[in-house]
Amino acid sequence: MNDIIPFRKKIFYLLLIIAIQQLLYFFVAKETINIQNNLYSKYDGLIPFFIPFVWIYLSLYLFVLIPVIDKLDYDIFINILFSSILLLSVNIPVFYFYPSSYPRPELINLITTSDKLLNWLYNVDPPNNTFPSMHVSTTFTFALNYMLYKKKIRYFVLIWALLIALSTILIKQHYIIDVIAGMGLATFSTLIVKKTRKIIRTVKQLKNP
Repeated sequence: MNDIIPFRKKIFYLLLIIAIQQLLYFFVAKETINIQNNLYSKYDGLIPFFIPFVWIYLSLYLFVLIPVIDKLDYDIFINILFSSILLLSVNIPVFYFYPSSYPRPELINLITTSDKLLNWLYNVDPPNNTFPSMHVSTTFTFALNYMLYKKKIRYFVLIWALLIALSTILIKQHYIIDVIAGMGLATFSTLIVKKTRKIIRTVKQLKNP
């Protein structure tokens, strides 16, 4: 199908998923705050702390608007939508049954706007629910769908997704393993949804030749 989904429908579906995601995320964070696993490795200690990347980290909330603004056909938008739902169905149970947290550095001298912005982020976003990274799994799901469907802006989307992934470890929000798991989960959900929809279409064609 090459039908273009209306803007209002796209924004409705997107906001609905984000709302459900945020509600579940903060609910689980509150429920598991006292039961945390530390996934810190010697490699995490090699990553520098670079506060200005907080802007890239928060650019996720602009990034997720790409499928809404872009004139995507039915197939790619539905793939992104269902991949995101599958991500949520995996992320939240993992957060609940295997809670992990990151030992964030203490922010002392809040001089620059970036310093203050990161301090605000640390205050509103609990340090738990790190594994797998929801930032990474979400952005890479979008990027992989753009790559699979060979959209014109696919490399722009992929580079942006990579920068967001890098930002999660540079501002000490996530472990390296969180990022790797997020990428793996994104790949899994994207391919599963694409393959499942292909099978469904094939079955329908066989039933209605």
